[in-house]
Amino acid sequence: MKSQNERKRTFMMIAVPILLLFFCFNTVPLIRGFIYSFTNFRGYGKFDWVGLRNYIDLFTDTRVGNSYWFTFKLALVATILINILSLIMALALNSKIRFKSFLRGMYFIKTPARIPLGLSMGRKCATLLFHLSFLQY
Repeated sequence: MKSQNERKRTFMMIAVPILLLFFCFNTVPLIRGFIYSFTNFRGYGKFDWVGLRNYIDLFTDTRVGNSYWFTFKLALVATILINILSLIMALALNSKIRFKSFLRGMYFIKTPARIPLGLSMGRKCATLLFHLSFLQY
């Protein structure tokens, strides 16, 4: 049986590198990004401290409000549609139809195998919706 000191040492050998990586690649960029949000930093060169001007511009811009409202509506509609389509698919795959086993298998096969069969419509629909969301009217 391992002694308590060996268990603590093993724990530290596992936990310390993970915590260091988390700090270096998550916490430090988060803090730097927060600090940069109070400057006019463009990603290169010098920058000046502008205080809350960036946040004031952000919350007074109507395009930002419209973007948030569009994202909220898109998330709501997508969630409802995905749940409805999933329920329909589940009901269809559990009903008494021909090729039920084939359709169940196609559901679990990776996308590259479905492409020759023309069953990759999900990706095509997502690409089309993504493209349409950036059209200017």
